[in-house]
Amino acid sequence: MFLRAYQVAHHRAIKAYVVDIDTAAADNR
Repeated sequence: MFLRAYQVAHHRAIKAYVVDIDTAAADNR
């Protein structure tokens, strides 16, 4: 159960990180 919660949180963190990179890349254009 704990592992599943960790995976979900980790996945969300990666998603937010990728969105951050996309936003920064768009700002740099």
